[in-house]
Amino acid sequence: MLKILFATSLLLCPIVSSAAVVSSQELIINASIYDGKIIEYEGEVIGEVMRRGSHSWINVYDGNTAIGVWVLSEHAQKIKLSGKYCQIGDRIKVRGVFNRRCLEHGGDLDIHAQQIQVTELGRKIEEEIPPVKKKVAWGFGIILGLVWILHLYRKHWNRN
Repeated sequence: MLKILFATSLLLCPIVSSAAVVSSQELIINASIYDGKIIEYEGEVIGEVMRRGSHSWINVYDGNTAIGVWVLSEHAQKIKLSGKYCQIGDRIKVRGVFNRRCLEHGGDLDIHAQQIQVTELGRKIEEEIPPVKKKVAWGFGIILGLVWILHLYRKHWNRN
């Protein structure tokens, strides 16, 4: 009987010790509950990876809000693409300590990452301009050209 209880407790240990993925909304609303606790947060890396010596700042956007993550620069090197115009950034899962008011970083809300894992690689996006917008742009270009030509003629006729 003791062996069964021991085996069952070993099976449950990984479940109890693993942190569930928490959303930015949940972190902001329940900041005092998560403060100082190890959490997992998942999202797209946006903006630039800002290297600060041995550590780097990254912004991770989960679809609602971006949260700053303080990570070792060697771990940040795993990130190949950051989200910006015409580009979707790498999706990562961050495991680390959540700080409601980080004293080390001026009282800001942040996560001090212990590890990051790239879960999906980012990619470039080809922007396709809808045909209607192309036609409108051509139309305005032609009108602008005609107005410019009329302006030149008017200027020329006023001299004579």
